[in-house]
Amino acid sequence: MKEQLYKYALRHSDIVITISEFSRGEILSHFDVDPAKVFVIYPGCPSFGPAERGTEAILRRYGIIRPYVLTLGRTNKHKNLDLFTRGFSEAKKKFGLPHHLVIAGPPGSGHEDLLAAIREAGASGFTRLIGYVNPQDLPGLYQAADLMAMPSRYEGFGFPVLEAMQLGVPTLVSRAASLPEVAGDATVYVDPGNVESMGDTLGHALTDGALLLKLGEKGKIQAAKFSWQNAAVQTMQIWRRAAELARSKNS
Repeated sequence: MKEQLYKYALRHSDIVITISEFSRGEILSHFDVDPAKVFVIYPGCPSFGPAERGTEAILRRYGIIRPYVLTLGRTNKHKNLDLFTRGFSEAKKKFGLPHHLVIAGPPGSGHEDLLAAIREAGASGFTRLIGYVNPQDLPGLYQAADLMAMPSRYEGFGFPVLEAMQLGVPTLVSRAASLPEVAGDATVYVDPGNVESMGDTLGHALTDGALLLKLGEKGKIQAAKFSWQNAAVQTMQIWRRAAELARSKNS
């Protein structure tokens, strides 16, 4: 039913706007639509100020111990958190990391796979599933993390990457879907299907203080490229084009 609605909407639209080149490619590969009417407008970076609540109080509320690596989002299958947990466990053993893994987000389609991975990897002692996070607590949760990871196999965009970057938090993301568009050269990339490589990359990043500082600074620059003002201007330009097309059809 949903696919039929998409087909109907695309067929009857003069202009189609999507949020990444990856998503544009998905539209063109799955639906019979004229490429000339499909446009990409990147959304702006969510605006975060300083943590509204004391960081230590936030960590206590969620039972979080520093240092930690943060992931954020519903635990759906495409988030790849089961494989990332296995990679994280290998990194702890190989590099002697003191870090905990904090997984923030409500249960999703991959939750049982994640729980199984935690058990099988012996990761229960250093993995904290904190569920839904109050938006007021997000800045503090990001800022207290040594690294924010998004190891997804599929993302239409990936807002948590920009949120972390805006706050100067180093990031690690998978080289998949739209994530390279969002993260640019301001992150560390991993192969989402290779547990050993994921663990090695994570371990090297967390034991390289100079790299983490560099990623934090580059992330701020990258996040600043995503502006709601730019998005609004581009959207208005496309709306004008759509209006001109409609007038030409009716004349």
